[in-house]
Amino acid sequence: MSYPIPYFQDVPSYGNLSIEYIVIDDAYPVLFVLENTSKKRFICVCCDIRQEQRWIINPVGHEDLYKLLCNHITLMECFLVGSADKVIAVHSYETNMDNYRLVTRDELDTDDLPMSGEYLDAQCGEHSEYIITLLDASHIDGIEDATSSIRNVSRGETFSCSTDMSIAANRSYVYNNNDRQEFFGEIALSAA
Repeated sequence: MSYPIPYFQDVPSYGNLSIEYIVIDDAYPVLFVLENTSKKRFICVCCDIRQEQRWIINPVGHEDLYKLLCNHITLMECFLVGSADKVIAVHSYETNMDNYRLVTRDELDTDDLPMSGEYLDAQCGEHSEYIITLLDASHIDGIEDATSSIRNVSRGETFSCSTDMSIAANRSYVYNNNDRQEFFGEIALSAA
């Protein structure tokens, strides 16, 4: 399915935001990553579709996206990170117009946020290609080995994953013939 480019136009403080990656979709994107023309990333969730369509948009760094996709932080935590203003975007069905409002973390309605304690619960390798994009964009020394290992897993080359497998910020493991093997050792992501 194709979506408008940009998906959100002229957002105060952030400019035009286009969809970079869809994490969860239904008939429309529900949880997704946006990018502006400066290559800054934002996490976005559609939180209402009844009388209007409403989204929460939060600037997010590579590390927090990585942690979200690997089930190391909750969905709610990803929307509360950082001190930058968050955006409430509203599309009116009546006027077919978008409206944007900058809010602080404390002004967010918790009823609009994902439930506390709820993780993405991504399956092994489910977001591996996008994780490679995040790791490549982080410019970390030695990242070639990590992305190579992820690419191997995502292609199914000699590795099989278990539900225990995670691509963690510190250590991760895959299981190959029931032997525990270090996946890519210590990696410290720098904040974007």
